[in-house]
Amino acid sequence: MAWVHELVYESKNFSQINTGLLLSRLSSYLKNIYQPDDKDVSVEVRTGDVMLNMNNSVPLTLLVAEILTNTWKHAFTGRSNGRISIVLEKKDSGLHLIIEDDGIGVDDLDKLNQPESFGYTIIHGLAGQLRGKLAFSSGRKGGLRVEVLFPENL
Repeated sequence: MAWVHELVYESKNFSQINTGLLLSRLSSYLKNIYQPDDKDVSVEVRTGDVMLNMNNSVPLTLLVAEILTNTWKHAFTGRSNGRISIVLEKKDSGLHLIIEDDGIGVDDLDKLNQPESFGYTIIHGLAGQLRGKLAFSSGRKGGLRVEVLFPENL
């Protein structure tokens, strides 16, 4: 949430947040915390010119932080490198968030839809706060793909 406030003050625009800056700062911060020295994981953030209001910015930041934290902790076990992609784009039906990694994947995707862990319970709750539809799937090259489609304005 601090980055949301920081970006508001930096831009002098009290109604819109630049998601590219927000998600880049967030992913860089989490990479510095969670990436061990012996791993090389690249993170790509693509948001185009998507701007969000404060009502969406805070839950979106928390949602992305939780997903990325889980990715850093679990996706690259036993691997020395990998890739994480974060995309936020406008669609006719709202905003589409995609976070995808090429890590080891998840054995049972159904468990993510019926979460037992605190982290995935939070992910479901934050997606609900955004009035979003949450979906988990295997990525194009293995790994995990998390998608949330939510309205542009809450």
